[in-house]
Amino acid sequence: MKALLFPGQGVQKVGMMDFLLESDLEIKSLFTQTSNVLDFDLFELVKTGPEKKLNLKIDNLIQLFHENNYTVVLKSVSELLNQNPKNLQLLTIKAITLVSLKKFKEAIKYYKQCIKYNPNHIVSYFNIGSVYQDINEIENAKFSYKKVLEIDPNHFGALFNIAVIYNDQKAVSY
Repeated sequence: MKALLFPGQGVQKVGMMDFLLESDLEIKSLFTQTSNVLDFDLFELVKTGPEKKLNLKIDNLIQLFHENNYTVVLKSVSELLNQNPKNLQLLTIKAITLVSLKKFKEAIKYYKQCIKYNPNHIVSYFNIGSVYQDINEIENAKFSYKKVLEIDPNHFGALFNIAVIYNDQKAVSY
C-alpha cells in the first residue's frame, strides 16, 4: 500500500489568497485562466465565498479526478501549463493524473520538472518514489524516499514505503 499526495485538498478558506491575488499578476492571471477553463469565477469565489460554496466547487474539481475523468483533467491542466510551465501544483496534478492512466514514465518527467524548479519539493520526491516502486525501479524509489527523509526526517509516508521496500527485499536486520 502506498499513498500519493494531492496538493490543496481540505485547506480552502475564504480570503486565503487575498494578499497574493492583489499583488501578484501571475497568480491573478492563473486564476483568470482557470476560471475560463472551469466556466465559473474562481477568483470571486476564493475572495468572497461563501466558504461552503468554495469547498463544494473545489471538491467538484477534485471529484473529476476521483471519477476517473482523466481526459478532462489532462486537457485543462495542459492548457494551463502552456501559460504557466513552472507551476508546481499544475505539474503535480498532471503527473498524478498520468500515474492514474499508468503512464508512469511520462509522470516521472513531470515530477522531475517540479524538482528542477524546486529542489525541496517533497511531494514530488515522495510521489516519484511511489511511481518508481510501482514500476519496480527499487533503487530509484529508495533514493527518492531518502530525499524526502532528508527534507523531513519524520515523513510517515516515506518511512512507511521505504520500510515496505526493505521488508519486501528481506533486507531488514535485527
